[in-house]
Amino acid sequence: MKNTLALLFFITISTLATAQTLKDEWVTCNSQGCQLLDPYYNDGVTITWDGECINQKANGYGKAIKYQNGEYESTYEGEYKNGIRDGKGKFSHKDGSVKEGHFVNGQLTGQGIMYDTAGYDYTGNFVNYRMHGYGLLNYPNGASLEGFFVSDRLYTGKMIDQYGRVYYLQKFERTEKIADKTSTYTPAIGSPVKEYFNKHWERCNRTEATFYRLITYAAPNTPSGIIKNYYITGELQSQFFAAYVSYDDEGKNFYRDEVTTYFKNGKIQQKKFYLNGRLSGKQLSYYDNNQIAMEANYTYGVLHGEVKEWYKSGEIKSVSVYEVGTLKTSN
Repeated sequence: MKNTLALLFFITISTLATAQTLKDEWVTCNSQGCQLLDPYYNDGVTITWDGECINQKANGYGKAIKYQNGEYESTYEGEYKNGIRDGKGKFSHKDGSVKEGHFVNGQLTGQGIMYDTAGYDYTGNFVNYRMHGYGLLNYPNGASLEGFFVSDRLYTGKMIDQYGRVYYLQKFERTEKIADKTSTYTPAIGSPVKEYFNKHWERCNRTEATFYRLITYAAPNTPSGIIKNYYITGELQSQFFAAYVSYDDEGKNFYRDEVTTYFKNGKIQQKKFYLNGRLSGKQLSYYDNNQIAMEANYTYGVLHGEVKEWYKSGEIKSVSVYEVGTLKTSN
């Protein structure tokens, strides 16, 4: 059984080889100086565009073909508005994988589909090009994952292996029965709201609260601007950006950029960095006297590189080295 679960997890990760993780960049895409925004740009990228150009920005329906150092990378066929993907679109990659759906501010967001030449297919929700939200992922060997995905991984739901055996996951952990809560919370859209949480970061009323949050939703589950959490006594507890905020489980949130948490005395407790919903780059933890407690490096959500730990006195505690999530050395 453990091997089956590990295989399903590995296959889930392997289907994400084309998952995008880079940076926004305006790219000139024809000799007339027409530009479009590439949310997944890196050095060596060039793009051609065969659609209309208005005010030097790609507009309307067309085809954008992307190359990396002269080699074909992907094709986007769909709608642009002022140089940004906006509306229905289809993304085809050099490995044969395809994602189709609705693009918002350049990102595949909402209901969509994913399929490839190997026989994998996904139908469900996307956030920033990731499988995030409720969906069904089928494998060519007959296995499937169905439930709530968080940044391309099944978070809570049902797994059926290639032999028809059924397993359940809740919050990434194996369970015999799912006891997932569904919130009836419906916050105001477009206006700041205050939300209350208990010590376990479960939503509650004010009298039971340990923390509260100030947030504005641009659309259901879609925040606008920075989100700030506070201790119930008024001190800042954390601040962050997110592309998706769940109403029933904080583990379903889709974080982006920096997440900073604070001790009640105002000193930084942690600094985490997210790239499209996954921990990425340097992660830092501190003691309440400003002494660094830990420094770790992540790549696509897994430990990769050195992990250093310190005592509160400043003396080094340990140094470990990880390679794609596997511990290699430690002292």
